[in-house]
Amino acid sequence: MFYGIASISEVYGLHAKNKRLADERSQLTNQNTNLYGDYERIWDEIARIRLELAEYKAREERLLAEKEFLLKVQEREVVEINKLLPISSFDARQFFENDIALAVKDIKLEYETSYKLRRGEVTSLYQQKLDELSTLAQRASSDESRYRRDQIAKMENMIGDLRMNFRPLEDKNQTLEKQYKQLQDSIKTDEDRFEAEKRRRDGEYKDALARYQRLVSRILEW
Repeated sequence: MFYGIASISEVYGLHAKNKRLADERSQLTNQNTNLYGDYERIWDEIARIRLELAEYKAREERLLAEKEFLLKVQEREVVEINKLLPISSFDARQFFENDIALAVKDIKLEYETSYKLRRGEVTSLYQQKLDELSTLAQRASSDESRYRRDQIAKMENMIGDLRMNFRPLEDKNQTLEKQYKQLQDSIKTDEDRFEAEKRRRDGEYKDALARYQRLVSRILEW
C-alpha cells in the first residue's frame, strides 16, 4: 500500500515535470522560429549586398571599357591630326601642335582625374559592402553556433533532470520486481507443500478406507 501511494505521488510529480518541460520546449521552439526569422533577414541583407557588389563591379568594368574606348578615339584623332600637319602652313602647324598638345593634355588630365575619383568611390563602396558582408556572415555564423551550443546545453540539462527523476523510480521498480519474484517463489513453495500434503492425506484416506473395508468384511464373515 505504501509503495502504491508513493508511486502515484511520483507519477503526478513526473506529470507536472513533463508539463513544465513541454512548456519550455514550446518556448524554445518559438525562440528557434524567431532566430530563423532573423537568419532569413540577415541572409536577405547578404543577398542584397552581394547584388550591390555585382553592380559596383559591373560599373567599374564599364568605366574601364569607357576609358579604353576614349583612349583609342584620342589616339585616332592624334593620328589624323598628325597626317594633316605636314600639309599645313608653318604657323598653322605650330598652332595646331601647341593647341592640340595642350588640349590632349587637358583632356587626358581631366579624364584621369575623373577616372581616379570614380574608381576611388567604386573601390571604397565595394570594400565597404564587402566588409559589411563579411561582418554579417560572421555574425550569422557566430549567432547560429552560440544558439546551437545553448540548445545542446539545455537538452543535456533536461536529459540529466529526467535521469535524476527516473532513477529513483527505476530503483523502486527493481525492488518491487524482486519482491514480486520472492512472492511468486513463496507462492510456488506453498503450492508444492499443499500438493504434497494433499497427496499424503489422500494416501492416508485410501489406507484408512481399505482397513475399514477389510474390517467390515471380517465382521460380516463372523
